[in-house]
Amino acid sequence: LQYSGGGGMPGIMETDPGVQRLAFAAVFPVGLLLCKVTGAELWTGNASTMATGFLNGKATWKHVLYNWSVAWISNFLGSIFFAYFFVYLAGVLDDDPYLTFIKNVAVKKIDLDPFKALLRGIGANWLVCLATTLGTSAQSVTGKMLGIWFPITAFVAIGYEHSVANMFLVPIGLMYGARGGFTAESFFLFVGHSLIPVTFGNMIGGAVFVSMLYHVYLGPVPFGNNAPRAGHQPHGGGHGGVLANYKNHMQQQLQLQLLQQQQQQHHGSLPTQGGGHYHNHYGHQPPPVHPHHGDGSQGHAKPGREGTVSVLVEQVIRHNDAAASKEDRRSLQQEEALAGGGAKSDSR
Repeated sequence: LQYSGGGGMPGIMETDPGVQRLAFAAVFPVGLLLCKVTGAELWTGNASTMATGFLNGKATWKHVLYNWSVAWISNFLGSIFFAYFFVYLAGVLDDDPYLTFIKNVAVKKIDLDPFKALLRGIGANWLVCLATTLGTSAQSVTGKMLGIWFPITAFVAIGYEHSVANMFLVPIGLMYGARGGFTAESFFLFVGHSLIPVTFGNMIGGAVFVSMLYHVYLGPVPFGNNAPRAGHQPHGGGHGGVLANYKNHMQQQLQLQLLQQQQQQHHGSLPTQGGGHYHNHYGHQPPPVHPHHGDGSQGHAKPGREGTVSVLVEQVIRHNDAAASKEDRRSLQQEEALAGGGAKSDSR
């Protein structure tokens, strides 16, 4: 579809290359949309999906390598199969300007410097995996389409390199005679000089710049059951990322300081943290506070950074109010007992 649309504009390509690039890029998201809707396996999307599973303790490194290997090889074989049977033998691109265009694309990708191919691969899958995240988040097909369309169109129009796309674009060019035709020499030149660097770039873009970056910043993904599988623990630790945990801690400290000033006016000093425990002037110790759960009386709090602070503050306030009420009742009982004792003495 890319070749049939963007490859059929030789005049526009010379006068307005940006328009031709945009037309070439605008139809590319169809492939990813079909993968997301039908549940097909795409290596570039799995670079982020499997890395996220590993970081959250849902998969081992063996699972990751197995999925990546099978998806990459299957995508490569499927691309060559489709290129040969449904494009080359079908003869849909036999004539110019398409024939010249696909040959030029193949030669340009093969001759690209490996380091540049690596960097372009990082940029491509950074956007592809963000598009995958948006598409997965949407519930309707229309929502998936909108979430996928713009990031994918952007990376193609920019000129980044996508390994699975190149598995089709370059072999079909070789089949039509680029680089002397589809020979062992031209094929392995493509794999070693272009496909492998782009593949590693895609791996870095998806696993590092999407999965790891957001895992460090936002913490574990809230799966339906966020408990890791047996024998696995989230990589990165804790109930949130490094920055998220630090932010939680600072918010809690600030909130406790504000509450301490307010509570001193009514109930004395607020419980302070010492030796890992909270104590107050009533001599009571509040129940332990978990950053993601309430005390049971109000159910479970919503997980997240805001929920952590609100649960802590709410439990501290409830505990102090309960302790103050208990102390007030005790004082009232003592006063009534003293008053009753005085009345008995007077009657005697």
